[in-house]
Amino acid sequence: MVETVISARDLETIDGLLAAPSGGSPRDLLPVGALESLTRLFPGATAGATEVDELGTVLCSQRVPAAPVRLLPDRMQLTFPVNGPGRCVRVFVQRGQTPFTARDQVLFRLLGPLLEELVLDLSHQRELEQLSPSELRVLALVAHGASNREVSARLSLSVATVRKHLEHVYRKLGVCNRTAAVARAFPHSIS
Repeated sequence: MVETVISARDLETIDGLLAAPSGGSPRDLLPVGALESLTRLFPGATAGATEVDELGTVLCSQRVPAAPVRLLPDRMQLTFPVNGPGRCVRVFVQRGQTPFTARDQVLFRLLGPLLEELVLDLSHQRELEQLSPSELRVLALVAHGASNREVSARLSLSVATVRKHLEHVYRKLGVCNRTAAVARAFPHSIS
């Protein structure tokens, strides 16, 4: 059995990871502060995240410190499914000189749920940023139980325009009905 000792410095760094703001570039897969915290927890390591599709094609990549993409001999990786068919985000730390210890591996796995939450929050933000303000207004009213006719009257739009906005929402969110769209856009409001 591996004894994992977490130092006060490690706990401070983990607190920083917890407090990592979710802002940054719309293309970020993880907050930069979270990646920087990983490099402090695992000295000498490069931390990053890569989004890939079902064929393994890299769709987006982010690294701290910024460096050319190359695999180093020692790598730890966690994979989280994100919105979209077959898409996932791989969060990794890697280094070339010093191998990761058993303690490092346990600590990285323990951070998995926190990293997953950060990845999913940013993925959800990117998904919602695809929607236009009009589409968001229509979807918000639908989320509150309004019919297309009620949305139309409330926003001074024709029913056909409301229907068209919802079609765009369905396509952008990768769903096929209003219930699924509301569940995807506002997951915390579903009980």
